[in-house]
Amino acid sequence: MIKKLILLTLFTALAQGVQAKNKQQIEGDYSEPTQTFVVGYENQTQCTKDNGDWDSEMEMCFFDTENTAKITIQNNRLSVIVETVGSNAHMCLFESESAESLSNGSILAKAESSIWNGDDWEKETCEVLVSPIDGSTQSISISSNSYCQDFCGARAWLEIEKATRK
Repeated sequence: MIKKLILLTLFTALAQGVQAKNKQQIEGDYSEPTQTFVVGYENQTQCTKDNGDWDSEMEMCFFDTENTAKITIQNNRLSVIVETVGSNAHMCLFESESAESLSNGSILAKAESSIWNGDDWEKETCEVLVSPIDGSTQSISISSNSYCQDFCGARAWLEIEKATRK
């Protein structure tokens, strides 16, 4: 019985050490270059005046922008901030100060959200998963569950395919 307790204690300490190391390795600023289009520009002149790129076939103005993620550790608390830009410059902003480091090197960040059920608002939990790509913390991806739209404009999503460390 004592051997099992010692082994369990050692395993728990080892797992906590791995999670602490994972947190430190993934901490940092990440960005993913992207483009957004903005409707409402009547012509190329208006678009380029605002430093946009005019697509004459689609008759839309495109702008270079970036999706970003910031992961910090302060007072042993893991925080995640994600900002994304969608169509027509609609944006998402997600912040969680109580994220959790998972044993596979990923981070799970949660925040309270709400959804309309047709009659009333229901409280739900938005979950954002920050995952290292190819086992490295030089690039990450971000995915979210279906309860995160509260943090976004009409045509934006909390999704990042591949953000690289700045």
